[in-house]
Amino acid sequence: MIRDWIYRSKLDNLLIRLKASGFSPKNLEICPLDNWYISSVYDRVGSPIISESVSGGFSDSAPLSLLKAVVENIERKAFEAGQKSGYASCRTDRSDGFAAYPVYLGLNRHAESAARENAYLEAVERFLWARWWDDRSIGQRVSDITSDIGALTGDLHAILRKYVEVDRILQIEPHVASSKRESAVILAVQLQGGGIITGGAAFRRGSAGRKSAVVRSLGELIRHGIAYNRMREGGIPAQTFYQRRMIFFGSGAGDEIVKDRLSQTSGNAVDLPELLIDEPIPHEFADHVKVHRCLFKDQPPFIGGALERLCI
Repeated sequence: MIRDWIYRSKLDNLLIRLKASGFSPKNLEICPLDNWYISSVYDRVGSPIISESVSGGFSDSAPLSLLKAVVENIERKAFEAGQKSGYASCRTDRSDGFAAYPVYLGLNRHAESAARENAYLEAVERFLWARWWDDRSIGQRVSDITSDIGALTGDLHAILRKYVEVDRILQIEPHVASSKRESAVILAVQLQGGGIITGGAAFRRGSAGRKSAVVRSLGELIRHGIAYNRMREGGIPAQTFYQRRMIFFGSGAGDEIVKDRLSQTSGNAVDLPELLIDEPIPHEFADHVKVHRCLFKDQPPFIGGALERLCI
């Protein structure tokens, strides 16, 4: 396919430039999932379930999935280096609102703009999701899209059902102030026999971004479903807070909490505040991959707080 050839050329070119600059991860892997691919880049595996030391990429193109994983690995290295250097923009426990984009053909300005846009949308997703869950006065629109998901995502939906015993698929959209262009979708799969697995993404309202957000949300949800199945079927105990939260909701222990939250009919909306951080992140591979961070004022922690927060 021409598309795969283009991404393979971009990947090879980026890896050559990064290697010349000292980038040498020990492992680059591509795992097929029917017509889709999950790629991983890592030096070590911190957990056999889902490890935050492993950078991942997901796409229906094998070279693009690995390209995404490589760029995410650079993003992670930039955050860790920024923490060690004491950058004000990196003084947080987690890298919410970070994003990276590779430089092609010397187009630095395009890469900077794309990295900033992706960082902004991640900050939006995390802010809207966390604020909606934490503030019960915030309303939401809930749609059962079980019968529609196939038309929206094609064969990606079939992959989901191979790894997750689906009962229903809910699409949740927190209410956002009408003056804002941004929105977010949260996909929540209710499992047969109980349990919930989620994935989410942000998009700009009035654009074609909603369908892309649903696809990205489903891709994240599939990764969470695979990880949960590894824990459940392998009898592997949770090793991190992230994994404990995944087990809590995947096992059904949080079903009543989620049901109660979705039953709230309040209609208040989230009003996104100004950005507290909106700047490029300097790092050793900045000639080849641009990294940006956006974070809102008073942004709630996403993976943090009580175990019973459906933020994962």
